[in-house]
Amino acid sequence: MKRPFCGMLARMLLVAMVVLLVAAACAPAAKPTTGAEVKKVKVGLSMSLTGALATALEPVSWGAYHYLQYVNEQLGGIEYRTKAGTMEKVLLDIVWEDNAYSVPKTISIYKRQKEAGVKFMAVLGSTPGEAITETASRDKMPVIGFYASTSPANFTPVPLYYTSSFGNMPEQAAVVVKWFKDNWKEARPPKVGVLMLDVPSLRPTGDPAGLPAYAQKIGVEYLGIDFLSAAATDTSIELGRLKTKAPDMILTYHVTGGLVVILKDARRIGFELGALGSGKTVFAAPTWGFDESLLRLVPQEAEGLYGFTTTALSDEDVPGVKVAREICRKYRGAELNLLYLQGVFYGMEVVAGLKQALETVGYESLDGPAINDAIHNLKDFDSGGIAPKINVDPSYPMLNPYARIARVEGGKIKAVSDWYQYPPIREIMPPQFRK
Repeated sequence: MKRPFCGMLARMLLVAMVVLLVAAACAPAAKPTTGAEVKKVKVGLSMSLTGALATALEPVSWGAYHYLQYVNEQLGGIEYRTKAGTMEKVLLDIVWEDNAYSVPKTISIYKRQKEAGVKFMAVLGSTPGEAITETASRDKMPVIGFYASTSPANFTPVPLYYTSSFGNMPEQAAVVVKWFKDNWKEARPPKVGVLMLDVPSLRPTGDPAGLPAYAQKIGVEYLGIDFLSAAATDTSIELGRLKTKAPDMILTYHVTGGLVVILKDARRIGFELGALGSGKTVFAAPTWGFDESLLRLVPQEAEGLYGFTTTALSDEDVPGVKVAREICRKYRGAELNLLYLQGVFYGMEVVAGLKQALETVGYESLDGPAINDAIHNLKDFDSGGIAPKINVDPSYPMLNPYARIARVEGGKIKAVSDWYQYPPIREIMPPQFRK
C-alpha cells in the first residue's frame, strides 16, 4: 500500500510544480527596483537592404544600425552632461525597415515611423531621401540622408529639416576632377568623361551649369556624361563612345555591382587602367562603390582603380576605425570594409547630433526642432580619425565636407592624397540649388 501512495504523492508534487512554473512564466515581469525610469529616444532607420543598389547600401545600412546597437549594448546608451552638470545616459529605441531604394516604400516607412513616435529619422539612399524631404520639413521631423542627394527638393524647404551625410554628386565629382587637374603635368587640358548611375537624384550631375561649367572653369575638357541603368549588365557602348574621345580620366559613378560590369567591359574593349601621368586612362570610382569587395570580385580589372573616399581606410590605425573593426566582427561576423565603415561613421553622426541636442535642451525638452538645430550646428564632431574634426555650416548642413583619393595598388587600397574639402557650393551647383 505504501508504494502506490508514494507514487501518487510524487505525481501530485510534480503537477503542482508545473502549475507554479507556468504561473511564474505568465506573471508580469517585475519592474526595476532602482526607482528610476529608463530614458529612451526613439529613432527611425529607413535602410536599403535590398533592391538594385543593395551591393553598396546593404553594408552601409548595417554599419549604421550596428553602431547604434553598439551604443546601447556596449556603452549603455548615449552619455551626456545635463545642465546641472551631472552625467546621464539615454538608450536608443531603434525602429527600422527596408526601403529597398523604393520611393513608395520610403514614404510608407516615413508615415509608419512618424506614427510610432520617432523623434528623428535616418534614410539610406539619395532618391528615397528626397522623396520625404518636403514632408519631413513640414512635419518638423529631422532627417539625415545617408548618401547625399543632388535634387533641389533636399535644399529648398524652409525651414530645412534635411541634413546631408556628405557632398552631393556634382561636389563629389568636382573633388576628383580638381585633384586630377592639380596633379596634371601636361601642357594641354586633361579630358574627363563621366559614366553615371541613372537615378533621379543624380540627374543634375550633367547639368551644364553644374559640373561641366566647373570643369571648364578650372581648365578641364569635359567630354560629357552617359547615364547607366541601376542594374547595368553591359556598358560597352557607353565606354566605346568615350574611348573614341581619348579620355584621360573616366569617372565611373555606380554602385559596386555596376562597377564590376564597367571594369570588365573596359578591359574587354581595350582600356588600360593607369596611374595619373602614365599615359593610360585613369578610372575613378565613387565612395558608394569603391571598397574591398572589388578586390575579391574583379581583382585584375580593379588593379589601378582610383576611388573617392569619405572616411579613413579600413586598415588605418586610428581609434575610430578600431571601434568600427570591433563592431563589424561582433555584429556582422566579418572583417571591416570601407562601405561598412561609412555606415558606422553615419551612426556616429546620429549619436553626436542627439548628444548635442540633449546637452542643449535636456531630455524632457527633446523634440524635432531641438534635434534639427543641434545637427545643423554640430560642433567639434570627433570621429576618432575616421574623418577630420567637423563643424557643420547651418547655411548648408552637410555632416562631412571632406574627402580623399585612394587607389588599388598591389591588391590593396592605399590613400594617394590628403583630405580635400569640397569646393564652395556656389562654384559647382546649378542655379536652382543655390540659396
